[in-house]
Amino acid sequence: MAAAAADSAAAQGVPVDVHVINGFPLADDFFDDIAARYTRVLTLEDGLIGTPQSGLRGFAGLAATALQGSGIAMHHFGIVDPRIAPSETFQELWEHFGMNEAHMLRVLLER
Repeated sequence: MAAAAADSAAAQGVPVDVHVINGFPLADDFFDDIAARYTRVLTLEDGLIGTPQSGLRGFAGLAATALQGSGIAMHHFGIVDPRIAPSETFQELWEHFGMNEAHMLRVLLER
């Protein structure tokens, strides 16, 4: 999904990189490199990421903490409140929380 959104953004003149993080630990300079190269970071994870009121969790929380004060615009895609979500399929759940290519592409193309 992230790669498809990145390809669509690139086709519209907005270059985007996608990093797939499937494990830890990260390199010590991982977030320093991100801060040096990018002005906007989107995180996408298929689990609970919390809310600004409850605090971010998972990779969203790690990225937000590591990049705090860097001036990078942060956008997090994930499940913010599973109590109000449909649960028939993961696709329906992801769609409910805007975890889809179209929503990611809209954020990528914002200026």
